[in-house]
Order: sequence, then structure tokens, then C-alpha cells
Amino acid sequence: MQILVSSHKYELARGLADHLLDENVRCGSPALAAVNRATLAAAFSRILRNLGAAVRRARGSGKADGSVERILGGVRSRLRLWAESADEEEG
Repeated sequence: MQILVSSHKYELARGLADHLLDENVRCGSPALAAVNRATLAAAFSRILRNLGAAVRRARGSGKADGSVERILGGVRSRLRLWAESADEEEG
């Protein structure tokens, strides 16, 4: 399901997600911290897939210069490092 960013439903869903993430942090539970990390990692992965698809569409139309691909590569690399460090903290 896709919700427009400008819609009231999006704002409500984002607000609820932010509230849950904040509540998990306040509890101080390692299990809830792991839930937050998994949730954020999944969200960032989805965003990166969507951005990658947009870059491929732009490349197909001749509008891409490669800079966005370099940025996405850097973000993916940092996300992997973040996930690995979180796994080491838990392990």
C-alpha cells in the first residue's frame, strides 16, 4: 500500500511509528532496541531500493549523471556498517 507523503494518513502513520520507536528507546530493553534496529534497517533498505529504481529510470531516460548512484553506494555502505556494529553489540 502506498500513501502520499502529503496525506493526513501518512502523517498519522509516521507519528505512530515515531512514538513507538521513542517508547522502545525509553524502556531501555535490549530486545526493544533490536526491534528498533531491525525496523529502521528495513525502512532504510526499502527507501534505498526505491531510490535505486528511480535512478535506473532516470538513467534509462538519459537524465542521470552518476552522482546519485555514488551517494546511494555510500549510504548502503554506512547502513551495513551500522547493522554490523549493532550485531556485535548484541553478540
